[in-house]
Amino acid sequence: MKKFLLFFFFLSLVLACTNQGDVCKGPLEGFWELQYYEWSWDDTTVTWTMDEWNQQTKIFGKDNYAFLKMGPAWKDSMALTIYGGKGTYTLTGDTLVETVELWDWMAMIGQSVTFRVEFRGDSMIQTGPITADVPEGWESFQLMEVYTRME
Repeated sequence: MKKFLLFFFFLSLVLACTNQGDVCKGPLEGFWELQYYEWSWDDTTVTWTMDEWNQQTKIFGKDNYAFLKMGPAWKDSMALTIYGGKGTYTLTGDTLVETVELWDWMAMIGQSVTFRVEFRGDSMIQTGPITADVPEGWESFQLMEVYTRME
Protein backbone atom coordinates (compact mmCIF):
# COMPACT_ATOMS: atom_id res chain seq x y z
CA MET A 1 0.00 0.00 0.00
CA LYS A 2 2.86 2.34 0.90
CA LYS A 3 4.56 1.91 -2.48
CA PHE A 4 1.20 2.34 -4.21
CA LEU A 5 0.73 5.73 -2.51
CA LEU A 6 4.30 6.80 -3.33
CA PHE A 7 3.74 5.90 -6.96
CA PHE A 8 0.62 8.06 -7.28
CA PHE A 9 2.24 10.97 -5.45
CA PHE A 10 5.05 11.02 -7.99
CA LEU A 11 2.68 10.75 -10.91
CA SER A 12 0.94 13.87 -9.66
CA LEU A 13 4.25 15.78 -9.52
CA VAL A 14 6.11 14.64 -12.61
CA LEU A 15 4.96 13.02 -15.82
CA ALA A 16 6.99 9.83 -16.19
CA CYS A 17 8.92 9.33 -19.39
CA THR A 18 7.71 6.79 -21.89
CA ASN A 19 8.69 5.50 -25.28
CA GLN A 20 5.94 3.38 -26.85
CA GLY A 21 4.42 3.14 -23.36
CA ASP A 22 7.08 1.25 -21.47
CA VAL A 23 10.75 2.15 -21.97
CA CYS A 24 12.32 5.28 -20.47
CA LYS A 25 14.89 7.29 -22.42
CA GLY A 26 18.09 8.72 -21.01
CA PRO A 27 20.20 7.45 -18.13
CA LEU A 28 18.27 9.30 -15.40
CA GLU A 29 14.68 9.04 -16.55
CA GLY A 30 12.53 6.78 -14.40
CA PHE A 31 12.09 5.90 -10.73
CA TRP A 32 15.04 5.53 -8.34
CA GLU A 33 15.05 4.16 -4.80
CA LEU A 34 17.61 5.48 -2.31
CA GLN A 35 19.65 2.67 -0.73
CA TYR A 36 22.22 4.59 1.29
CA TYR A 37 23.29 8.14 1.94
CA GLU A 38 26.14 9.94 3.60
CA TRP A 39 25.76 13.61 4.45
CA SER A 40 28.66 15.49 5.99
CA TRP A 41 29.58 19.01 7.02
CA ASP A 42 32.28 20.48 9.24
CA ASP A 43 33.06 17.72 11.76
CA THR A 44 29.80 15.74 11.42
CA THR A 45 28.93 12.81 9.15
CA VAL A 46 25.50 11.19 9.05
CA THR A 47 25.03 7.87 7.26
CA TRP A 48 21.79 6.06 6.70
CA THR A 49 20.78 2.79 5.10
CA MET A 50 17.19 2.70 3.95
CA ASP A 51 14.72 0.25 5.51
CA GLU A 52 10.94 -0.14 5.67
CA TRP A 53 10.61 2.98 7.88
CA ASN A 54 13.23 5.06 6.05
CA GLN A 55 12.67 5.38 2.34
CA GLN A 56 13.27 7.88 -0.41
CA THR A 57 12.17 7.66 -4.01
CA LYS A 58 13.31 10.01 -6.75
CA ILE A 59 11.78 10.25 -10.21
CA PHE A 60 13.25 11.92 -13.25
CA GLY A 61 11.06 12.82 -16.21
CA LYS A 62 12.35 14.41 -19.41
CA ASP A 63 13.21 17.77 -17.77
CA ASN A 64 11.69 17.52 -14.29
CA TYR A 65 12.45 15.59 -11.12
CA ALA A 66 10.63 14.97 -7.86
CA PHE A 67 11.45 13.15 -4.65
CA LEU A 68 9.50 11.83 -1.69
CA LYS A 69 11.07 10.82 1.63
CA MET A 70 9.56 9.01 4.58
CA GLY A 71 11.30 8.58 7.92
CA PRO A 72 10.76 8.62 11.67
CA ALA A 73 9.55 11.94 13.06
CA TRP A 74 12.27 13.71 15.04
CA LYS A 75 10.28 14.21 18.24
CA ASP A 76 7.90 11.23 18.19
CA SER A 77 9.39 7.78 17.80
CA MET A 78 5.93 6.38 16.97
CA ALA A 79 5.29 8.74 14.04
CA LEU A 80 6.57 9.07 10.50
CA THR A 81 7.35 12.23 8.57
CA ILE A 82 6.79 12.42 4.83
CA TYR A 83 8.09 15.27 2.73
CA GLY A 84 9.14 15.88 -0.83
CA GLY A 85 10.20 18.34 -3.44
CA LYS A 86 10.45 18.91 -7.16
CA GLY A 87 12.14 20.98 -9.80
CA THR A 88 13.84 20.92 -13.16
CA TYR A 89 17.18 19.38 -14.08
CA THR A 90 19.82 19.18 -16.76
CA LEU A 91 22.32 16.39 -17.25
CA THR A 92 25.50 17.11 -19.22
CA GLY A 93 27.99 14.27 -19.15
CA ASP A 94 28.34 13.37 -15.47
CA THR A 95 27.14 16.78 -14.23
CA LEU A 96 23.59 16.96 -12.89
CA VAL A 97 22.14 20.40 -12.11
CA GLU A 98 18.88 20.39 -10.15
CA THR A 99 16.92 23.63 -9.81
CA VAL A 100 14.59 23.48 -6.81
CA GLU A 101 11.00 24.65 -7.32
CA LEU A 102 9.30 23.05 -4.32
CA TRP A 103 10.76 21.85 -1.02
CA ASP A 104 10.08 22.26 2.69
CA TRP A 105 13.40 24.10 3.09
CA MET A 106 12.36 27.52 1.78
CA ALA A 107 15.94 28.79 1.44
CA MET A 108 16.53 26.21 -1.31
CA ILE A 109 13.57 27.22 -3.52
CA GLY A 110 14.96 28.77 -6.70
CA GLN A 111 18.48 27.49 -6.01
CA SER A 112 20.43 25.40 -8.51
CA VAL A 113 22.50 22.59 -7.06
CA THR A 114 25.24 20.81 -9.04
CA PHE A 115 26.10 17.16 -8.47
CA ARG A 116 28.32 14.56 -10.08
CA VAL A 117 26.47 11.40 -11.08
CA GLU A 118 27.94 8.02 -11.84
CA PHE A 119 26.03 5.04 -13.23
CA ARG A 120 27.00 1.47 -12.38
CA GLY A 121 24.54 -0.98 -13.89
CA ASP A 122 21.18 -0.26 -12.25
CA SER A 123 22.78 2.02 -9.64
CA MET A 124 23.27 5.78 -9.64
CA ILE A 125 25.66 7.52 -7.26
CA GLN A 126 25.00 11.22 -6.75
CA THR A 127 27.75 13.23 -5.01
CA GLY A 128 28.72 16.79 -4.44
CA PRO A 129 28.83 19.80 -2.21
CA ILE A 130 25.73 21.91 -1.73
CA THR A 131 27.03 25.26 -2.94
CA ALA A 132 23.69 27.06 -3.10
CA ASP A 133 22.69 29.73 -0.58
CA VAL A 134 22.50 27.55 2.54
CA PRO A 135 21.99 28.50 6.20
CA GLU A 136 24.99 29.45 8.31
CA GLY A 137 27.00 26.41 9.34
CA TRP A 138 26.04 24.37 6.27
CA GLU A 139 28.58 25.92 3.89
CA SER A 140 30.69 22.75 3.91
CA PHE A 141 27.73 20.38 3.38
CA GLN A 142 28.56 17.39 1.12
CA LEU A 143 26.43 14.44 0.16
CA MET A 144 26.68 11.02 -1.39
CA GLU A 145 23.47 9.18 -2.25
CA VAL A 146 23.31 5.71 -3.78
CA TYR A 147 20.13 4.86 -5.69
CA THR A 148 18.96 1.77 -7.55
CA ARG A 149 16.60 1.91 -10.51
CA MET A 150 13.09 0.70 -9.71
CA GLU A 151 11.30 -1.52 -12.20
